Amino acid sequence: MPAVNDYALEVQSIFKDKGLFVDVDLSGNTFQKKIRTGQLEQYNFIFVVGAEEQKSRTVNIRNRDDQATQSKGELIPLQEALDQMIKLKEERRRVNKF
Repeated sequence: MPAVNDYALEVQSIFKDKGLFVDVDLSGNTFQKKIRTGQLEQYNFIFVVGAEEQKSRTVNIRNRDDQATQSKGELIPLQEALDQMIKLKEERRRVNKF
C-alpha cells in the first residue's frame, strides 16, 4: 500500500515540523500487528492511518492511558490532532487525554 505509506509519511512530516516526535511503521505487518507493537513499546499515542483516513485527511488515535480509545474510534481531522498534540506538549500535563 504505497499510497497509504505516503500519507503516513506526510503525517509524520507535518508533526515533526512542529517539533513532535513521530515514528512510522511501514513494515509489511498487518494493522493489528503494528498497533500491538506500538502498545508493547509503550508509545503514548498511536495514530492509525489507512485508506479511509487518507481519503478524509484524518487520523484514528489510540491513547496509551485511555482504554476507551483502544479500538477503532472516531476519525479526527489532521489539523485538530496536530493542534491538540501541540497543546499537550506545551502544557506538559500528567493526564494526556485528548
